[in-house]
Amino acid sequence: MLWLFDVNFIIITLVLLYISWQDILLRVIAHRSLFCLFLSLLSLLFSAHWQLNFFAAATLFITGFLLFAINTIGGGDVKLMALLALFTPEKMFTDFLLLTAFIGGAIVIFSLFFFDARSVNMECPTGWLFL
Repeated sequence: MLWLFDVNFIIITLVLLYISWQDILLRVIAHRSLFCLFLSLLSLLFSAHWQLNFFAAATLFITGFLLFAINTIGGGDVKLMALLALFTPEKMFTDFLLLTAFIGGAIVIFSLFFFDARSVNMECPTGWLFL
């Protein structure tokens, strides 16, 4: 039965890689991609002690909505983080936020070196760094 969790981990990883690729190329995270991720994460609930973290997801979604309202972060990014926070255990939520911040910062630094500032679509929310 453990092989099922290994297969699920591979599926979740592939869906997340597809969402990342889609976000980098198109600057859009499609709803069907998030739905596929939700379905693949849903199987985690069949694990022995897995619980949904509604408080973390709601907090992240409200904070992300406020950041989206001032054009700092994209709506798809907010929905993706809220979905991932929903399935993140309570004890790991702080680690999830820190890891997301550090990896996001590394991606921003990478993009500053390898992408021309004129090629960045300024209509897309890219944070205050490019303003």
